[in-house]
Amino acid sequence: MKALHEAILTANRCGIASFEDMLRDHLTDGYVICTPDTFICAMDTWRDFGEAHAQLGWFITLAVGDIAELCRLDPKPEVRKWIGYVRQEGQEVRWVDYQRLRKKILRHECT
Repeated sequence: MKALHEAILTANRCGIASFEDMLRDHLTDGYVICTPDTFICAMDTWRDFGEAHAQLGWFITLAVGDIAELCRLDPKPEVRKWIGYVRQEGQEVRWVDYQRLRKKILRHECT
C-alpha cells in the first residue's frame, strides 16, 4: 500500500475530520513530505516550559512510513529541540528529544 493511501486511512482511524483540510493547512502553513513510502504532515511549534522559556520543535500531525525522512529534510535541524505528537485526538502531547532522535537516526544510517 502506498504511503498516501495509508495516511488517509490512518487519518480516519485517528479522528482527523477532514484529510483534505489538514493537508491544505500543512501545505500553506507547515510541512508535507510525500514519497511512495513516507507521508508526514508537520508544523513548527514551541514546547513551553513556563516562565517565558520555550524551545522550537515539530508537531507531527500525521506520519506514515520512515520518520528519518523528516530529519533528513528538516530546514532547521540544529535549532529544533523537540518532536511532539499525539496518538489519538484529545490525548496529551508526547514530547521526544529531537536532537537525540536525529543523532540516533543519522548514526544508524551511517552504519
